[in-house]
Amino acid sequence: MSDKHWIARYNDSSFLAQFPLEGPESRYVDIDRENLVEFQLLDADDGHLVFSLFLDADQRLIYRRRTFKSYKDGVVTDQVFWLVGWQMTVGERNIQSVAYITEENLILLAGQFREDHPLFYGVVRTSEERGVLVVTSKTED
Repeated sequence: MSDKHWIARYNDSSFLAQFPLEGPESRYVDIDRENLVEFQLLDADDGHLVFSLFLDADQRLIYRRRTFKSYKDGVVTDQVFWLVGWQMTVGERNIQSVAYITEENLILLAGQFREDHPLFYGVVRTSEERGVLVVTSKTED
């Protein structure tokens, strides 16, 4: 099983790595969404590209790392998913497309968040994201 890290690529060919070669770890809130054109998820062990999202100018990034805990026979196991997608407003509608990527690099694609599903429920915005994402959730990430 492998952890993942991200790279945000901008319209001027610059980029922001979650773990730059020098300096502190970049945070999700550090991403310049105004100039973001591509968001990549890489395998932390060997650096190979796992998933790449190309964004149009009117699409807004969705990204989260979500951990599910399961209990069986007194043993707790974690299953990690990375949510990468976009949303945009068309008229009065909020349109979304979200990929759910497993530790094994299996990619599940959902057309929108679904509050009635244990995996596809919406994300909770952080205080830094207020006004950036227009999605809600019934649980905390």
